[in-house]
Amino acid sequence: MTTQNLLSTVSRARPDAVAKPRRVSSGALLGGQRVVLIEHNGECYQLRHTLRGKLILTK
Repeated sequence: MTTQNLLSTVSRARPDAVAKPRRVSSGALLGGQRVVLIEHNGECYQLRHTLRGKLILTK
């Protein structure tokens, strides 16, 4: 099976498997704040922008 055939098979099975991921800036996520809460599958996560410019995601 060629790479193209494999990609075609995967994309039919799971269209999101080969789709290019959406890129979002951290500024757009944080909206000018240092912390944003993200809900995922009923759980709450905290995305924090540190004073050293790092991003930390915690549950």
